[in-house]
Amino acid sequence: MKLKKISFNAKGSKKEGSYRIPFIWMKSYLLEKYDCVDNQIDDSIDLYFCKAGQGIANKIRQIKPNARIVLFKPHLEVSTHFDLFNPNKTFRSLIELIIEYVFRRKYNLYKKDIKASNILIADSRKLKLYFQATTNKISYYLRLFEKIPLGKIKGKKSLISKSKITFLYHGGIKHYNENFPQLNKLLKFIAKDKKVDFVCISNLSDMKKYIRIKNVKTYYYEYEFELLIKYLKKADIGYVPNFLRPRIKILKKIHDLFNYLFYQLNLYSLTEKNSSNAGRAYLYAQFGVPFICHPTREVIADFSKIKNLEFPNNDNEALWILKKYLTEPLFYEDVSDSLLINAKNFDLQIETMNLMRFIKKIF
Repeated sequence: MKLKKISFNAKGSKKEGSYRIPFIWMKSYLLEKYDCVDNQIDDSIDLYFCKAGQGIANKIRQIKPNARIVLFKPHLEVSTHFDLFNPNKTFRSLIELIIEYVFRRKYNLYKKDIKASNILIADSRKLKLYFQATTNKISYYLRLFEKIPLGKIKGKKSLISKSKITFLYHGGIKHYNENFPQLNKLLKFIAKDKKVDFVCISNLSDMKKYIRIKNVKTYYYEYEFELLIKYLKKADIGYVPNFLRPRIKILKKIHDLFNYLFYQLNLYSLTEKNSSNAGRAYLYAQFGVPFICHPTREVIADFSKIKNLEFPNNDNEALWILKKYLTEPLFYEDVSDSLLINAKNFDLQIETMNLMRFIKKIF
């Protein structure tokens, strides 16, 4: 395939990773080799990049039946908000879910965009397999790396002599809410002997609880990429939760019932979020920040070679790892240095060019 011109057809903002990574960061690399334009649909375009659920891929297929379309984030995420202390929000969430189940507006938009596309870009191995098994489309697993500012990053030094620990959480608020009890225990453990700056960078509108612990100062910020980079440079320990805690049985049954009734709402298993990728772990690694992370396919695949990096299945294991970070200098520093070495493989430019080679083979 002779590929010269790519049209990036999607709506979104820099705050959204699913928009920022393919439609800003990847585009910046592709501009060096291809003629890249925005929202253009005509005979001069060799390849279209679209984002699912916006109806654009379907529109392009109707206008240009022979178009070559690559679809990013083809999975639909519909969040359910169960909070006994906020019944109004819980009620609205259930009503929205029922309306979506009955009328399937979002569902149908995704279905049409998937049907219109040639290649689906999955951001986890679990989703890649799902689309391979349930559609006749070509599915490609793309690791979601960020475009990190250039500059030498050094490994972290021992925490023993530090009087204050910076503990960072960033990512979707769903993970924060679901793992709040464990997060609270980890911060209490550190606060017994040291002061803690706890930094949470997320979408705060759906936050259920705030950390309130003696010796722990909390900083809650709405997501900004530049702000995240600032705190990744400062962080001593990162947190990458992926598990879903048990809910009140009746609410969990309702939640699971609705989620599993949908083709695209099958997002949460009993233990982990099916669409969870290792994006948060990649960022900690790129800054040499030792982290505590629940095991998922992506994390184990990309980090299992690091000898001292363990993945806890419960609170006791997480506390054991935390204690090792705080009290054993060689353990902590080895994990930090090993993460930086491993992170040399986390290069979005290489990942982008690998995707383009794959696309050329298909077409």
